[in-house]
Amino acid sequence: MSSSVRSFVRPATVAAALLALGALSACGKRGAPQPPLRAVPAPTKDFAAFQRGNQLMLRLSYPKATPGGQALAGISSLEVWKATRPAAPATAATATTEATTTPTPPTTSEDPNPPTLDTREFAGAAQKLTTLETAQIAGATQGDRLVFTLDLPTPPPAEVYYLAVRTRGPEGDLSEWSNQTRIAPAAAPASPSSLTALARVDGIELSWQPVAGALGYVLYRRDASSRNYGEPIATVVAPESKAVDTKAVIGSSYIYAVTSVARRAPILESAIQREVEVRYNDRFPPQPVQDLVALSEDGKIRLVWSASDSLDVAGYRVYRRDGAGGEFRSLQPQARPETEFEDGTLTFGVRATYRVTAVDSTGNESEPREIEAALR
Repeated sequence: MSSSVRSFVRPATVAAALLALGALSACGKRGAPQPPLRAVPAPTKDFAAFQRGNQLMLRLSYPKATPGGQALAGISSLEVWKATRPAAPATAATATTEATTTPTPPTTSEDPNPPTLDTREFAGAAQKLTTLETAQIAGATQGDRLVFTLDLPTPPPAEVYYLAVRTRGPEGDLSEWSNQTRIAPAAAPASPSSLTALARVDGIELSWQPVAGALGYVLYRRDASSRNYGEPIATVVAPESKAVDTKAVIGSSYIYAVTSVARRAPILESAIQREVEVRYNDRFPPQPVQDLVALSEDGKIRLVWSASDSLDVAGYRVYRRDGAGGEFRSLQPQARPETEFEDGTLTFGVRATYRVTAVDSTGNESEPREIEAALR
């Protein structure tokens, strides 16, 4: 006798399994492929220009992000564009360089040279001045900024320049326009002459021959190993013609330059025609010790003094001269940091003169402090 076994599956169970299978299938479904994000540089907002000699000095922050805030892997090129307008006499003398993120049309018809042009007007009139490629961008990079120059015609035209830049990302995507900066080129003033530098203990003193009619002067400094000047280290109002660089670091080598200023806004400087190099070595003796006293105690002379005020003191030396006509000999040839010294070699009945000096870390020795003493 044969028997058969049948398996029964409930309809509800089948439906549930089919739904689960459909859900799994839906989870694995892929949508339409999305295009990769474009590496478009965000528009520059701090583009600025001023004139030094017969050159335009152009500066802006190095583009680091896209308009959406994503990190940008550098730029492949930078374009400088220029639109011009005839310079009104007042504008040529008082034009200002502005970093305006939103183009502002003139508020009245009396301003023939507004701070910026309408974006469409600028785009329609602008011509490309130059393009910086990868190698030039590398040479213009100073920290997180791009700094470069463009030559001006000689003599400068009676025009107002409206300038803006656009940058391209690593794949060539072009940014929107930067802010506009306005400048009216003018004849450059004379450069200061006879620039000299004097190393002092508190810094490096710079002096120069004044320029007739100058409003003031701008001082620049760069490391001797660097090719470019950074931001000014000081500005001086005429008629003053000297300044001290108090931030110079001993042991460093610097190159200095100074320009004269003929206009403040935007600043119009002379060309850099003279430079002076300074090796700021420590040749400055420390301050002498103070309050030197000599005490006769138990067959010894004990010298006590107050420390030198100089910050780089490495120690002190002690000298002694026996009698009135002898020479000083060193009792402590190696500089030691202690501010007292005991001498047990003096003979009774001999009056001696002691001398104490301070010595700095490079071996410079201060003026001595002296005192007479005898054993009692």
